[in-house]
Amino acid sequence: GRACPALSLYATVDRATWAVTASETRCESVTVAANLRHNLLDDVITAEALADGSGEYPFKAELAVLWPFACALYDGRQQARIASGLKPEGAQRGDYSFYIDQISEAEAEGGEDGATERVRIEQRKRGSPLDKIVAEMMILANSTWGRMLADAGVPGIYRTQKAWGMHRTRMQTYPAPHEGLGVAQYAWSTSPLRRYVDLVNQWQIAAV
Repeated sequence: GRACPALSLYATVDRATWAVTASETRCESVTVAANLRHNLLDDVITAEALADGSGEYPFKAELAVLWPFACALYDGRQQARIASGLKPEGAQRGDYSFYIDQISEAEAEGGEDGATERVRIEQRKRGSPLDKIVAEMMILANSTWGRMLADAGVPGIYRTQKAWGMHRTRMQTYPAPHEGLGVAQYAWSTSPLRRYVDLVNQWQIAAV
């Protein structure tokens, strides 16, 4: 419900092949219409529901476009991994969400410390359609913006990884392949509120 400053990537996509044919970057103000919460929607927005159009959930038509696009991006990255001599990506590590719940007065009085709140930890599904859509859009943006900085001759902070050293990811100021992700270059740029590297890269992108 409020306008927020944003660095936005707009991609033009060929619906026949799901290939990105053009992109545009804008510094702009974006009004947040809604937040889609994994814990509320992962059990509703399934691959089956997206395939057959069943179920009711917010932004259904938009997600019906993003899902096959995300799958095509993922498949393209796996082909690049295989070309680098790697196996396709395996199962990802578990991720966790943390919540603070209010507890009743009766529960609080029965507790040892009289606390009125309780911490709840839930494991978040990795590889769900929503998770895959978010991951692939972020990889697309980070790769595209990394290429944009390189084309402009402007330094950025890149993450690189070679197939022969899969556990040795390097940070450097010039582009090189991230073979683990299957992209030609990768510059963290999509999470400036939680990673300082992304903020620095966004300054560089905004300058370009």
